[in-house]
Amino acid sequence: MTRSWSVPWAIWALVGTRLLGIAGVSWDVAWHRTIGRESFWIPPHLMVYSAVTAGALIVLTVFLQEQWTLPRGYGIMLCGWAVIVLSAPFDEWWHRRHGLDVDIWSPPHLMAVAGSLVSGLALVATLMAETGRSAAKHLILVCFGLALWSPMFALGRFTIVAWTRDAVLYPALASLLVPFVLIAAIQAVPLRWAATMTSSVYLALMLIMAWILGSTGLKPTSPPPLLLVPALALDGVALSLGRGRFWFGPLTGIVFALTFFGTEYLWTWMVVGRTWLTDRLLPGIAWSVPAGAFSGLLGDHLGRLLARVTGGARRPWCRAK
Repeated sequence: MTRSWSVPWAIWALVGTRLLGIAGVSWDVAWHRTIGRESFWIPPHLMVYSAVTAGALIVLTVFLQEQWTLPRGYGIMLCGWAVIVLSAPFDEWWHRRHGLDVDIWSPPHLMAVAGSLVSGLALVATLMAETGRSAAKHLILVCFGLALWSPMFALGRFTIVAWTRDAVLYPALASLLVPFVLIAAIQAVPLRWAATMTSSVYLALMLIMAWILGSTGLKPTSPPPLLLVPALALDGVALSLGRGRFWFGPLTGIVFALTFFGTEYLWTWMVVGRTWLTDRLLPGIAWSVPAGAFSGLLGDHLGRLLARVTGGARRPWCRAK
């Protein structure tokens, strides 16, 4: 008989804190674009760090409930949140020394994004350890979609302002940062169209946030990159060729790079009203293809690692004696 697993309350609460943190960062970007940077203690910052604090309190409660034992996934989440918290004083010092940022690509911001990605993937691993990879498949994909927000946000001005999307750096960075999450979802979750559902979660979240921020008079980000087309292409490869071969990761990464390049060429024209320069197309493809292959290889290994996590496999990260 197959054992059924219910989703613990802590997982639902942590999904909520993840959503709260993403909403806070989206609000923060719109606040800076509309009002500017007044101080560290603006409402969006308070929302972000309230989400981190709430997550830490949830993990502390789990630690106490588990009789002073903390499962590994929760411990990794704490590490990610610690990186985010440490980035705050670093960011304040950076602004005082170097002035306002023109992009999010400052060391403290990238430090916070890295911590966010670690905590997001740790949430996926924790959910799979608590329930198994088959019992909560759709919720796992939702968590993958929330984790996908971090590398998409790391694209910086390219996701914030559409007219900055060039033909070389933009698709190359996207091919390096995005496929590994989508391909990991394909390998980790036994569902068809896993990449499509993961990207749909991200796109729906971004569109909802843009609508909310726009309705309050703040300036939201530009329409997000159209990830559905390359995600559909990844799922098509998985369905037609299978996902057990050693070359699956690099191949799907290359497929992502090429379909993303073609899709964004047309999408940029629709959103901005201009196309990429012809002499920049070949360099853009030349950089995007190896970046996608490398990202796909990482995602393939990550997904296979997560697929080995089964319900009840809750290895302790620390145990108080």
